[in-house]
Amino acid sequence: GARYLERPVKVALSRRHVFYNTPHRGHSFQRMQLSCNSQGYLTSIAHHSAMPKAKGYTFAEATGAGARVTYHANYINSTHRVKSADTPLIDSTRSPGDAIGSLAFESAIDELAHKANIDPLTFRLNNMPKVHPVNGSRFTSHKLESCLQRGADIFGWQQKSNAKPGKVMGHGVASAMRMNVLVQSSANVAIDKNGMITVTTDMTDIGTGTYTILAQIAADAFNTSVDNVTVNLGDSQSPASCGSGGSFGAASTGSAVLKACEAVKSSLLSLLPEDYRDAQFLVTDKGLCVRPSNSEKIQETPLISLIDSTKFPISELGAVSDEDTSDDEQYSCGAHFVEVEVDTLTAEVRLKRQYGMFSAGRILNEKTAKSQIKGGMVWGAGYALTEAIHHHTDSASFVNPDFGEYHIAVNRDIAEVTVDFIDSPDFEASSVGAKGIGELGITGAGAAIANAIFDATGVRVRDFPITLDKVLEGLNKKAS
Repeated sequence: GARYLERPVKVALSRRHVFYNTPHRGHSFQRMQLSCNSQGYLTSIAHHSAMPKAKGYTFAEATGAGARVTYHANYINSTHRVKSADTPLIDSTRSPGDAIGSLAFESAIDELAHKANIDPLTFRLNNMPKVHPVNGSRFTSHKLESCLQRGADIFGWQQKSNAKPGKVMGHGVASAMRMNVLVQSSANVAIDKNGMITVTTDMTDIGTGTYTILAQIAADAFNTSVDNVTVNLGDSQSPASCGSGGSFGAASTGSAVLKACEAVKSSLLSLLPEDYRDAQFLVTDKGLCVRPSNSEKIQETPLISLIDSTKFPISELGAVSDEDTSDDEQYSCGAHFVEVEVDTLTAEVRLKRQYGMFSAGRILNEKTAKSQIKGGMVWGAGYALTEAIHHHTDSASFVNPDFGEYHIAVNRDIAEVTVDFIDSPDFEASSVGAKGIGELGITGAGAAIANAIFDATGVRVRDFPITLDKVLEGLNKKAS
């Protein structure tokens, strides 16, 4: 429309139109079969899933992906059955497969740990894989064990808060694993004679911090401040990036920017006298400068005195593809810890604390990364406790297509949310050392809440969301 009219076009949808005209996550029916020996080592994992897909559309979620990689077992099997249905469009929603797969799988792992009379944290630590559990490939890095151990120490796994009269407290834990990929992406970097850097790509910033991290990567490459970097995004005439989504934006586009920076530096070096061919670049109050690496003195020479000013700006394109990453297994991982309070009379569940320890390679910006993870954890709380879409039995249309009846988690539902990272660059995954983080926070978050509710009440709910009527039914059964 914008191209046809040659002017900007804004599409505004009502909330109900958003429900009907944009994709949603489909229902899933998941069947778990797990076994372990008397020492608590897993002997078998089977995760079978059935889901609908919209007629005429091929997408369905691989809910069993986490079951194939999170823990070691002698036998691992997952199957996915899909049936076409008359339903509004079902498509990718944050952390496809893993978000809802982890709800069932990590709840089942917890249930088996209790059946074996083993602490759920210890049970998970007992079953850490050394290599990929199914294909035997090595991991480029694997920090799940560290996330569980360090997270438990900081959270205080064994130290529950004191319960108020009529309330019971519970702790829950769940692991998070999310595959990392590098996707074809490109960016242009230009530098002028004063050391001002411009990064250009068609990548978007949907609130995840793209402007910030690309500026940081370019600034770091030239030993300068982000104040000397301008980032231009969102123009379809710019070099094509991977786009935002799939947890691959930062590492893929960031690696393209780094590659472009290295190309600019190579072009600059080729224009310098022989004595400066191994020099370091930096930006000072003198502008773009060079420092010979073999110089005994700290000597910074403005490039404008060494290179003809007509050569500036110097601009280069950087590009990456899936060939620029390791063929070995790449995963981001984390551990969720939750404390809940449950009213024994009304079965009302209140979150008291959500804590997460995560490892996603190099953390490019801690503030934006924590924001990503916290958003996922809040969404995971909604999946665990409140969110459910209902279909009309005749038309398959939505019965509750607005936030009056589709209940998302709000401020009162969320208490303290804390996130920490194990910053461990993985340069096999990407040249910037980063791995995907955007979908990690929601993966496992809901299961940790479900496990905390069981710890508090002894009631295991397998039908999400865990609304108070389901908890109350379980409490009444226990009482009778």
